[in-house]
Amino acid sequence: MEERRSSKRAPTILAGRIWIGDQADGIECTVRNISGTGAQILTHAPLVLPNEFEFAIPKRGHSSFVRLVWSSGKSHGVMFLPGRPEDIELSPPSLEAAFAVDPRIQTVIDDARGRLATIMNIPVAAVRLSLDIDPM
Repeated sequence: MEERRSSKRAPTILAGRIWIGDQADGIECTVRNISGTGAQILTHAPLVLPNEFEFAIPKRGHSSFVRLVWSSGKSHGVMFLPGRPEDIELSPPSLEAAFAVDPRIQTVIDDARGRLATIMNIPVAAVRLSLDIDPM
């Protein structure tokens, strides 16, 4: 498969937030990878997103308007829109190794959500867990 990205992506697991329209609280999501031009985000449940919306990574203090590039169930690819005052910046390349994430982490989080839902006798979709991994 041919790589079409114009900048290198860095794997990560960071809490993100999506704002559609005038929502006060926004929608929680997880940033799975990020580059200078876009990101892959996961929502807690399958979600139909609009073509453009506001996106933020609160722990980093960054926000940007983004355009939806692709969407598949809970996984979505977004492109940062240029010319906005607070575009998200990629961490320096020297820190990219610190972002390396074992793909089994999402499996562990999903398993924990299932176990908590069983213990609490609620639907798995009602359990939201987040994990932030930042470079040291």
